[in-house]
Amino acid sequence: HAPHEICVFDEKSGAVCTGDAMGLYLEQGVVLLPNAVLPDFDLARGLDSIERIRKLGPAALLFAHFGACFRVEETIDTMTTILNRWEDIAMKAARNEGIGRVVPVLKEYGRGQIEALRSSPALYDPMSRQIVPMIAAAYEKHCKSRMSMI
Repeated sequence: HAPHEICVFDEKSGAVCTGDAMGLYLEQGVVLLPNAVLPDFDLARGLDSIERIRKLGPAALLFAHFGACFRVEETIDTMTTILNRWEDIAMKAARNEGIGRVVPVLKEYGRGQIEALRSSPALYDPMSRQIVPMIAAAYEKHCKSRMSMI
């Protein structure tokens, strides 16, 4: 997902320390968000990283943000879907409304995705004000790149 990131597989435990490759895991997986950070977000590389993790057949995913997950296949499938869904929404907004609408559309979508965190302002507020806009900006850059190739 970014050239400077790594994951670590512990053969003894079968756990993968995912770094940022698997995104953000909040409230025991109730909320999953892509970890799309400027300037190095690369969706294709991110999806490849997730598939490489899957091929390891891990017993657990140890998220840098925020916890351990033992529903490995389900979570990998879900995160793959989430990454692609953010791209689909971003590309649709860019094509139908213009590139300038990508960030606002994704911010609205992202805030809906974190609604389950609202009862915890200490978690919801920074996610809403900082993390979701950061993800939206990374996807906007991704869309600009994709659209210049089309």
